[in-house]
Amino acid sequence: MTTETKEIGSQIKQFILDTFPRARQQSLVEDDALLGSNLVDSLGVLELVTFVESEFGITVCDDELLPENFQTIQCITNFVKGKLETSA
Repeated sequence: MTTETKEIGSQIKQFILDTFPRARQQSLVEDDALLGSNLVDSLGVLELVTFVESEFGITVCDDELLPENFQTIQCITNFVKGKLETSA
């Protein structure tokens, strides 16, 4: 895992810990399921999307709002990294 990937993952994890109280109640790791585990609900996904768009300067298209892109911190990190690479 590159330093850039770790930094992206750390920022996303910190946002989740700061924003979603249930995430603070457990030891959240990059592979924990966020969706369907009551950590992040549908409104929370919108908050996550808003965060990654503003924090990383990317645009998340409607057809990219898929569970596999936002299921875990690792999935979100990979999605953001891919968006950054294609826009570079």
